[in-house]
Amino acid sequence: MSNPDSLDLIEIRKILYATDFSRISAYGFRHALTLSRCFRAKLIIFHAISIPPTIPADPTGGVALAECFDELQEESKTRLEEMLGEARKHGVEAETLLVEGAPHRTVLEEAERLGVDLIVVGTHGRTGVEHLLLGSTAEKIIRHSPVPVLVVRHPETPSSES
Repeated sequence: MSNPDSLDLIEIRKILYATDFSRISAYGFRHALTLSRCFRAKLIIFHAISIPPTIPADPTGGVALAECFDELQEESKTRLEEMLGEARKHGVEAETLLVEGAPHRTVLEEAERLGVDLIVVGTHGRTGVEHLLLGSTAEKIIRHSPVPVLVVRHPETPSSES
């Protein structure tokens, strides 16, 4: 077992990049690609499909909701495959992972299951009431992650002032 205070270099062999497919998140993808190339680390491009519990019950017996979920799943698969192609174009060994569930919880579960060395996420940088209402996936991941987390803020996202 190595001494955590020693100055030995760390090894990053597996990176989990979590995306919500937003423009903000896409900026984080650039960082994940760069780190994967530099460390020659495998990149796992991750997306969680989360259906809000506030969707009203469908009077037709759930058929419309199931179709909506299927469409969302197919669209997500397509977008993940596009990102996989981009990663491979840059010489990065990568795979995709699509799961159903709350993004922060599934990121943490999959990071542990896969034994990743680093998690990369983008952040919208919400503050105040917006943060209280919407929460922060990145913050929840940071608070509970057993591995380092790189949180990437898009340069056009306003930073909060203290």
